[in-house]
Amino acid sequence: MQVGQVTGFADRRESIGDARVALRDVASWLSRASGAELTEFVGDLDDLMRVAAAARVAATAEAAARGEIVASTSPGTTAWVREHAPTTVEGGAADVAACALAANTRGDRQRVGAAVIDAEFSARTGATILREMEKLRAEVIPGAMESVTEALLIMGRRHGPDGVKMVRPELLSRFGSREFQRDQDKRRTRVELSRGVENDGITEYDLALDNESRAILEAAIGPLSKPVPGPDGERDTRTSAQRRGQALIEALRRGLSSAVLPGASTKSTVVVVVDEERLRDGRGAGRVLGGVDAGMLLGSQTVRKLACDAHVMPLVRDAFGRILDAGRSQRYITREMLKALWVRDQQCTFGGCTAPAFWCDGHHLIHWADDGPTSLDNSALLCGGHHTVVHRDRLAGRLIDGQVVWDYTAGSYDRHLNEWREQHPPPDLQADSVVAQQDQRPWFGPPPPGDDQAWQQFRDWVDGGALWVDEDGNIAA
Repeated sequence: MQVGQVTGFADRRESIGDARVALRDVASWLSRASGAELTEFVGDLDDLMRVAAAARVAATAEAAARGEIVASTSPGTTAWVREHAPTTVEGGAADVAACALAANTRGDRQRVGAAVIDAEFSARTGATILREMEKLRAEVIPGAMESVTEALLIMGRRHGPDGVKMVRPELLSRFGSREFQRDQDKRRTRVELSRGVENDGITEYDLALDNESRAILEAAIGPLSKPVPGPDGERDTRTSAQRRGQALIEALRRGLSSAVLPGASTKSTVVVVVDEERLRDGRGAGRVLGGVDAGMLLGSQTVRKLACDAHVMPLVRDAFGRILDAGRSQRYITREMLKALWVRDQQCTFGGCTAPAFWCDGHHLIHWADDGPTSLDNSALLCGGHHTVVHRDRLAGRLIDGQVVWDYTAGSYDRHLNEWREQHPPPDLQADSVVAQQDQRPWFGPPPPGDDQAWQQFRDWVDGGALWVDEDGNIAA
């Protein structure tokens, strides 16, 4: 048999046997190779292992399709692979089995199995894609799985299993359904702080946070945990953990010593990027921008809740990724308005709740994302827990004779919003263009001279990484 004439199954097996013989006692003859030949040889071996691993998956798929595995004494496909491919005892048999079985199905799973058999990526990568697909299937909108699968395949080819896992937040942000928000709501119940355990003058706490809580914590301690040079410019010798711990205490100390009234201190800013459609309909997620928690996902309903507060800056994008709303100040319930709400509402307005006003958030009865005004008549006090409930269940509140009255029927907000929109048509978005609003949004360009507040906001955004300024002075979010 000559090279290039390998056609039948027996011929191919003979060639594989020849390769085994050629590699026998490899250490005894490698010394004869030059440096360049060694380099090429390593590449040859890697390519051989790649196609051999793909062939192993293909053979397993064929055996499964024929019923050979079911007819064997093995309890399942993974056990069959371990029995006949002994090197997988150390790991990998389950990945081979998963990809082989996927290759024998139809639809998006078959695409993954076929890609492994074609040696586009390893069985480990293929199995990772299959697992991520099943996690995402329950969390994305109907009809999105084809795009999700294609994105996972691309990441698998380029970056392996780690890349496959990395793309999940972006896919949820783009295609996520309301299930993502429900999952976040469940995780909120797992937020906890243990009682401290004191040992030799040091007290240790265990803290568990969900994404929303983590974003708030990181925003609070981020600016305070930066290295502080000494008086003569010497570097800060504190570890990152020490700086963060001391920053947390400093943030709490500032909160306790805030001027005038509890709750009136200025909070650090959490910047969240969210698509306009997702902010309106509650699907998908927004991504935290900047800081150590950059890229972390927050459910759209969570973003709506946080966006009621002046310490959260939402960047709202249109379908083309352009910034539509850079968190203009009139969107927020200001400190002065909050004080007026303390006087009017006295406490949390949710029925039966007696949480004092100082503990409460200001809430838009018609959310500003739905074109609701930021005014006292469109605002109410809610404690943190009931603020979450109102956004989660989409509950409607109305101001009647100076008191906030809630409709506790799930989805009542949507019905109330439809009624409100009949009386308050949305603005003409075509006329309300970005260009026409630039003078109202100084962060689309340098703020006007003399506007100290706008310049401070602009500097904070640049320092925090929320805006970038190139050499020509162009600004991008």
